[in-house]
Amino acid sequence: MSRTRLNSKDANVLILRALPWGADSRSLRWATIYAPRNIRWGCWGSHAAEHRNENILHRRPSNGYSGFVLGYFAFIVMCFFYSLKHLRRGDTLLCIDLETALLGLFAAKLRGARVHYDMADPFYLTKPVPFKPIWRWLERQYIRMADLATAPHASRFDLFFDSPLHHTHVVENVPDIRGVKTNRHFRTKCEGGHMLILGYFGTLAPHRGIEDLIAFVQHHPQTRMEIGGLGPLQKMIEKASQLCSRIHFVGPYKPEDLVSLTREVDVYCSLYYSSKPLHRWAAPNKYFEHLALKIPILISACTPNAIDVHQNNTGWVIPDGRQALDNWYLKIHNDVTTFDQFARCAGALWSAKYADWQNKQKKYFSKL
Repeated sequence: MSRTRLNSKDANVLILRALPWGADSRSLRWATIYAPRNIRWGCWGSHAAEHRNENILHRRPSNGYSGFVLGYFAFIVMCFFYSLKHLRRGDTLLCIDLETALLGLFAAKLRGARVHYDMADPFYLTKPVPFKPIWRWLERQYIRMADLATAPHASRFDLFFDSPLHHTHVVENVPDIRGVKTNRHFRTKCEGGHMLILGYFGTLAPHRGIEDLIAFVQHHPQTRMEIGGLGPLQKMIEKASQLCSRIHFVGPYKPEDLVSLTREVDVYCSLYYSSKPLHRWAAPNKYFEHLALKIPILISACTPNAIDVHQNNTGWVIPDGRQALDNWYLKIHNDVTTFDQFARCAGALWSAKYADWQNKQKKYFSKL
């Protein structure tokens, strides 16, 4: 199968994702990049009526390891038949992560479709599978077999290859955020000094410093926190917000709401603790969101984007743990000037490199 041209304007694109439609910003980003081609979805368990005919399976796996194994096995098998049914010669099959490619790739080959493999997350690092070296080796083979392989950060490919492959390309998790004013005012005044407002918007899961951020705000009376999202820590956060009036939980939110939700936020939190191995190769939306929103970021030192934050002066880089938060606060709580400096640098970097990112990606993929 030729790797010289991935797309044609009259070809369809089938996107396979083991998440419900709309639950993943990366898959929606791909639909925007591949526009105006006709997009068809193969997803897992969307409850929206208009997307039920695009469900490969209507139910997610049940809780527990056996439910995970059986559910994923069924999904992997159905990806093959779903792709075989909806692909034709010249179409593009976009497989997001290994579970969609395991059999979907072979269906695409049978139909004469082109294969785009997007490694949103390395399978062996994110799934509770045994024999992880074997899964790593297998994913490496699929990256090689695809016509195009993409990832949100170059470090993802470093996990599998010592040198770049000619058909790999980095497509970052850049959000579509517009209409942010540049004349932001940081550090809202309150009695006795400055009120520092932290913001966290994303998956509410362990190993992201959320528990430490909650405890930090509870301990420091001149701080507040705006937090939103879904995840296993939601009940803990709801309880914390009931006990502390300075913790405001907004619940689930839409990406287009970020501008209004962060209007008073001084620090955009992007903590990804190294206690979860994947975080050493994290490619969070939050890094790009802080640039678009022009808010200084607080980012974990173990993540790849920490280097970018340090080099471009757009925020603070700290190690893991609650003590690191306290040490950081002691240094910055009276330094209003740095907030403005980091915010200006973030806005300048966004304007120079990412403001027209989607159009650049569309042009790039239309020429492949």
